[in-house]
Amino acid sequence: MKKLLGLSLSFLVALTLVGCSSNGGTQTTGDLADSYTVTYYTENLDSMDYVATNKANNHMHNVNFVEGLLENDQYGNYIGAVAEDYSANEDSTVWTFNLRQGVKWVQATGEEYAEVTAHDFVTGMRHAVDANSELLSLVDGLIVGLRDYEAGNVEWEEVGVKALDDYTLEYTLTEPTPYFYTYATYPILYPINQTFLESKGCPVGEAKSDTCEFGTTSPDSILYSGPFILTANDSKSKIAYAKNESYWDKDNVFLNTITYIYDDGSDKYSGINGFKNGQYSAAGLDASWADYANYVEEYADYITMTESNAYSFGIQWNFNRVNYNLTAKTTQAEKDVAQDAIHNTNVRLAVQAAFDTKSYMAVNMEEETALANLRNLNGVPNLVSTSDGTPYVTLVEEAYKELTGLDVDLGDGHAAFYNPDKAMDYINAAKEDGIEFPVRFDLLCISDGGQGYIDRANSLKASVEEATEGNIIIDIVLEPGDVVTDVAFNMTDPATQADYDFNTQAGWGPDYLDPSTFTDVFSVSRNGAFMPNIGMLTEGKTSAEVAKINEIAEQIGLTEYDRLNDEARAIVDDLDARYEAFAKVDAYLLANGLYLPVSMQTRGLKVTKVVPFTKPYALGGTGQYKLKFMKVQNDMVTKAQWEEAQAAWIEKVG
Repeated sequence: MKKLLGLSLSFLVALTLVGCSSNGGTQTTGDLADSYTVTYYTENLDSMDYVATNKANNHMHNVNFVEGLLENDQYGNYIGAVAEDYSANEDSTVWTFNLRQGVKWVQATGEEYAEVTAHDFVTGMRHAVDANSELLSLVDGLIVGLRDYEAGNVEWEEVGVKALDDYTLEYTLTEPTPYFYTYATYPILYPINQTFLESKGCPVGEAKSDTCEFGTTSPDSILYSGPFILTANDSKSKIAYAKNESYWDKDNVFLNTITYIYDDGSDKYSGINGFKNGQYSAAGLDASWADYANYVEEYADYITMTESNAYSFGIQWNFNRVNYNLTAKTTQAEKDVAQDAIHNTNVRLAVQAAFDTKSYMAVNMEEETALANLRNLNGVPNLVSTSDGTPYVTLVEEAYKELTGLDVDLGDGHAAFYNPDKAMDYINAAKEDGIEFPVRFDLLCISDGGQGYIDRANSLKASVEEATEGNIIIDIVLEPGDVVTDVAFNMTDPATQADYDFNTQAGWGPDYLDPSTFTDVFSVSRNGAFMPNIGMLTEGKTSAEVAKINEIAEQIGLTEYDRLNDEARAIVDDLDARYEAFAKVDAYLLANGLYLPVSMQTRGLKVTKVVPFTKPYALGGTGQYKLKFMKVQNDMVTKAQWEEAQAAWIEKVG
């Protein structure tokens, strides 16, 4: 990540929306409620240093507090926020944003503090360096001088982020980037008021210290320029917002208060029971309920599905496992056998063919919904299209056929690679390669996040072991969620990092609208965001460790992947050719089983009072988390209402 926007626990992202007012009754304007609450049981808001954090659990709140240059409307268009308009030079290396006047910074009390200016965006980027932002890799190779400034080789004045005056902001880039405007919703490009920042003990141009109080978890640790102000942030209790009455576009903010209520998931019926008794205005339906059919019958005219999204979750192999604190293995021989097997393409493809992803998703949802969740790319099928309208997924399918000779539909909604009859062919080929069987793989699983986690792990185990006739054995290692999060998403601590043979917890959402936003995450040479997850991070390693990683990369094909990725990135003057080149990169990843895609971020069936298709829509960046534009009605949304709204939305989106 650069951002790790998608690195959230996909099973825990279901949101239950609640309409209520401070006096206990629902306040309305016409047929709309002006307040709602969300039951939320994934992770706390643990950082409001929005230019520095890379976590989805922070982005989803921070984007509602601070306004970026652009935002997304309900149809995915990039429209002006702090910027009224923008332009690029002929080769798209210099971008100019003209800012609107009168956008206000306010304090947590709602008291106005200052006007937002171009200088604040410069301060924001400089603070990102001071804070060693987890997002810097998104832009430090793109903005002129930024990486050199990080290294201490140039002065700040040589960095390509300039306030030409109070209302004119300019970015100078290292290479033509015609899609740079799609970066502009991302928090690393957000503004910070320098006077306020330094009042919090964070001098600009100095490394962020432990005494810096900017962007902590307290509402008064930041200034607000977005549609909402944080009013409460109580760990494992509640997170609450109030409408920012000084917001420049407050007429398009239809909710006065928002509240996220912590729910540990122990009561599977808490959401639907709250909906039935009038407390909640939306709830998910869980196919694992014993009486699920009764709810389907009761709400037959009101059940709809949550929308498709741009995230990709799947199996990530640990190609260089060094930690074995969490393991079922007892001997060095077992460890060596597992690593040899993971390095073998046929073993990886055997797991790909044996893994019944539909059954895996259907653990807690009916078949139709399970299918709707399935994704078959490290990416999103319609992220970009060629000039003649060909979607990106078609290009990947063509490239995949060139590599494998196979016609495979890589679109969403079906298990493209599940072929249990083929699994043993791969196993036998692996035996000819010299792989010893049986081989045992550790799968790290959350023990305290609800039975669904464990049931899914058991589903994966059952399908793989059956189709491979016991040649591959999955050992489920149960650990608390905080342990799994630390191990699976750890970017820095080598003592706990990637302590598994493979994981299914990590996913990715696009930062911007270009295929490189997905392909770079598996780049060894670029220290892509997934390198810690797959044991291939070279940054900060000894020369001997780097040599070992490079040797493994050559063996398993990631060196060739890097070569293809660099070739695609180098094409900047012909987007059609660029997309075709990136399609070869994605096809190579799949054809060699280097990543096994499974699903998008979890979708499910719901009953709701949220007016359909009123939220911002975004394939890239963090715009989809913004709650501006969203409306909540007093009555339940009917299936007919949803379908009519969807048809109108599709007509506009195309």
